[in-house]
Order: sequence, then structure tokens, then C-alpha cells
Amino acid sequence: MSEIFQPNHDTAVTRVTPPQDLSPEYIRRVLHDVREAFAGLLHSAGTDPLKIRATARQLELSRGLIWRVSTLITSTDMSVVTQKIPTAESIEMLYRACRKCGASTESIEHTRAVMREFDDTVKRISGDRKSLAMILSSTVNENTTDQQEPARKLAYEANSTIWGTQAQVQLQSYFLAPSGNNGSGTFDCATVSGMVGIRRLRSVSWPLHVTSMRNDEGEVVECVYEPIFKGNTASEGHPTIAEYSSSPLPEIRKIHLDIGTVYELVEGQIGNPGLSTIIFGTIIRGSQSQYRSEHDEVLNFGTNMHTPVERVVMDLFIHCDLEFLLPPYVMLIDRMVHPHSRRISIEAERKRMPISIDPRELGLGPASCLTPQMPWYPKLLRDVYEHLGWPPNDFRGYRLEMTYPPNPTALILGLKKPERPV
Repeated sequence: MSEIFQPNHDTAVTRVTPPQDLSPEYIRRVLHDVREAFAGLLHSAGTDPLKIRATARQLELSRGLIWRVSTLITSTDMSVVTQKIPTAESIEMLYRACRKCGASTESIEHTRAVMREFDDTVKRISGDRKSLAMILSSTVNENTTDQQEPARKLAYEANSTIWGTQAQVQLQSYFLAPSGNNGSGTFDCATVSGMVGIRRLRSVSWPLHVTSMRNDEGEVVECVYEPIFKGNTASEGHPTIAEYSSSPLPEIRKIHLDIGTVYELVEGQIGNPGLSTIIFGTIIRGSQSQYRSEHDEVLNFGTNMHTPVERVVMDLFIHCDLEFLLPPYVMLIDRMVHPHSRRISIEAERKRMPISIDPRELGLGPASCLTPQMPWYPKLLRDVYEHLGWPPNDFRGYRLEMTYPPNPTALILGLKKPERPV
């Protein structure tokens, strides 16, 4: 694949005043800020942290230094992040090299500020980085082994050739918050979704985004979908987000079907000339109750996996005032033998496929949501929260991430509804 399309955004973050009692949650937030700052610095210099040799050559720095920076950006293990942060001397070399390659003063100064906060945290909690790494490693027990990845990669390569389309990242993010008329017990649901680095291998049309909601019985629920960024859509009539989509935006066709509305990428250029990133943002207000009833017991948030992609990133952000039973459960639903989406929660066992990946809880704040394939994603989250008037730290996040997901399938993050309080 060619390089990922990356909107050119520098990141500016308001620093958090450290608490007197340095909690594990605060330490993780500082480390996520470090990851985001270095990712933004390399992105501002026009480099890709996933391509170590090319980045080292472009910045005229050693591969060892770039490998350390790449590892701390890509790792979600905070003990590893702590160990891979370069020395102060090496970081100064990185600043000079990035400035020479066009990195903004804002991105460099932001990284300096984040590193000062990190160094202050180290001094206060452990005295040295090695001790901090040991503290963090002793509090984490995660099994991230995915035995099926090699087989799925072969399937991805074959399906790309068969269907004539492939993408680097499929993004699906849900945001749940109490409705304005909170006394009714309903909630608002915002969605950000799209394809990063999608390209055609032959001139074919391809579905990108579907707006559809169903109840437990599989019946379509009529909803009003509003664009999150009103007046900032990339194409009139489409809820695309201009700032985070390719410019010019490729032609998109809107199709009304029984299942909902489908936004489809029309036939166009093949290969890298047609490489695009297309992000959608919508919100449904107050259409669902947060409490269970006889025929409404669960909420399944899904993304249809019909495009050969290298990675799917699915996030679920839940407001702290909502009382859903956490953590969410995961299902991978067969859409080849069982293509219909009726009664997912009732017929799940018959349609369910094996999946060895669990959702992981994200830290507070958008910086904890960094993924190297989308260095601009934390900024997009901040913009979403700002446009909707929601404080970011009021949300607890969960992420389900899979490389080379099988298709056709549906990836589900589900929540069980609580009983309505008496």
C-alpha cells in the first residue's frame, strides 16, 4: 500500500495540572500525551513513523533512534512506552532534524511541554524511568496474541484482488451521551466513520457508509441523522467531514434502500491517483432509551466489514452518567452464510464467528485514543466533543482493534441495558 493520507493538523493540547496524588490514571494520561506529541511531531515533518528506514533517511538520523520513537508511538503498553522514550540529548537531535524537514514550531514546543510534564512525573513518582516502567508493568496483565492474523492477512490479499478495492484503515467510532431532555432516560448517539487510504485496483463503485438502526426484532427504526459538523461538510447532501477527508473529495453516490441510506464511492481512478480518505459524522438525538424493556434489552453497535482493509479501529465512548453494564461484549457475526441482519442479539450464537480479541479500556482524554495510522484522530475527537458541547473527560472509552478483519462480517460492540430505576 502507499502512504496513508494524513490531514495536516498540528496538535495543541491544554496541559492538565498534576494532582497531588499521582494516580495510575494520571500517569497513563501523561504517557498517552507523549505518544501523541511524538506522532504529531513526525507527522508535521512529513514523515511516517511506521516506515523506520525511510524516516531515518529523511531526517538523517540513526535507525535506532527512529525505531525507539516508532515503538513508543505504536505501543499501547505503557511500560514499553516509558522504556523507549529517548534521552534528552537524542530528543534535541530529533527536534533539529524535524525542524529542518519543515516541522512547525508549534509541534516542537508542544512536544517540549509534554516531555517536561513527563520528566516531572517521573521525579515525583519513582525517581527514574526504569522504576516507573517496573511499576507500570506490574499493574498490567494483557494477552494480546492473535493467532488468526496470518490467515486473515492472506485472505485480505486475495480479497483485494478479487473485489478490486482495498483500504488501510476502517474507522468506526460511537459516542453515547444523555439527551437534553434527560428526564426521559433517552440518549444521543453520534457516529464518526470512514475509510482511510482507500483505493481501487480496478474501476469499481464501493459502499462507504450506511445509516441504519434496528430494534431487537431486526426491524428498521426510523431516525433523523444530522451532520455533526454543520456547514463543514465536504459535499452537499453528504455528512462527510471536510477537514479530515481528501480534497478534492471523490464523487459519492447516495442510495436509499430498505436497510437505510448507503453512501457509495463511484467508479474512478485506480491505484494511487485515486487514493482517498473519506470520513463521515452524524448524530441521532434521543431516539433510544438507556433502560431495558421486554423487547429492548441490549444495544449492539456494529460496523459492516465488506472492504478488504489492513486494520479496523472501532471505538465506543460512553458518558459517565449512562448506566450501561460495562465492559462491552464483542461479537464477530458471519455475513456470508447469514447475510441478513435481523435479530442479531437473538440469533447471535448461530451467526457468531470465533474472535480472540477483547476490547481494551482507553484512558481519559483524546490523547489515549492515538493510533499511528491516523495521527490526526485525537484532534478529530476534540473537534467532535467541542461541536457537540460534551466535555471529553466525561466519557469512558473502549477500543476494539483488529488487523486484516475477515469479510463479509459484522464487528459488534454490545451493551446490556440496566433496569429503569424505581
